[in-house]
Amino acid sequence: GPFSTHRRAMEHNEDSAPSTSGVESDVTLFYSGVRDFLKPLAERTDEQVRATTASQAALAESLQALTHELQGVVENADELPPLAEYAAKLARSKKRVADIQTVLSAVVSRVETVEKLAQQYAAVEERRRLSRSGSRA
Repeated sequence: GPFSTHRRAMEHNEDSAPSTSGVESDVTLFYSGVRDFLKPLAERTDEQVRATTASQAALAESLQALTHELQGVVENADELPPLAEYAAKLARSKKRVADIQTVLSAVVSRVETVEKLAQQYAAVEERRRLSRSGSRA
């Protein structure tokens, strides 16, 4: 799994004296493990977000077409059939779509924040690594 490399590194380091580079290596391994663990989750979430967005767009398009069709029926009908129940269902569906889109936007925002934090952390780790390798020279 993603933490097996870390486990092997720790077993290897048990025989040697603790050192700053060992701790830095453990931090790097930990970061790599977390990144490797979260990457498939982020990818699956992205796929689900794309699928949900496409589904919501198709549903919104269908609702718009139905609304347009119903408007034509209303304009051309002498006597309206009892549509109140269906109109209420349509309104509830429209509200659920809006609620799902709100939640979906929040999820996308959170995923983007996690990705941004991971990139910032990687940049900090890279600067640390470069400053350590530069100070050794």
